[in-house]
Amino acid sequence: MEALMERIRSKSDSLKSLTDSSKIVRMGMADRRHSLDTNDKAVLRACLDTLQTSISVRSVNGMSERLETTARQMGLKFMVHSTNPNTHNFYISTETFYVEICIDQNGTVLETRIHHQNPQGSMSSTP
Repeated sequence: MEALMERIRSKSDSLKSLTDSSKIVRMGMADRRHSLDTNDKAVLRACLDTLQTSISVRSVNGMSERLETTARQMGLKFMVHSTNPNTHNFYISTETFYVEICIDQNGTVLETRIHHQNPQGSMSSTP
């Protein structure tokens, strides 16, 4: 953990934005040379969550990261599926329902749908 923190501190002087800070922390956590125990990962994950909520969303990537963070914090599943290059579909789900969020290329939400699981196993949509 100390080696990872030193690496992050050494790069912090050259960082200019919260997005860059978030990226460095994520890359550090993914680096296999640093063995992190469960506590260390939880602390770094909490820091990433704080950074993520501080970053304003101005792109599809930013919206995707924000939705993924929110889903993880709530214990929900998150999935991305895009068939059209102009729109992106994000899904946040549980066993009983899922939310479909359609976003354009600028990160603007176009449509949100809630789908409930009914007893027969088919899905019903509520706009």
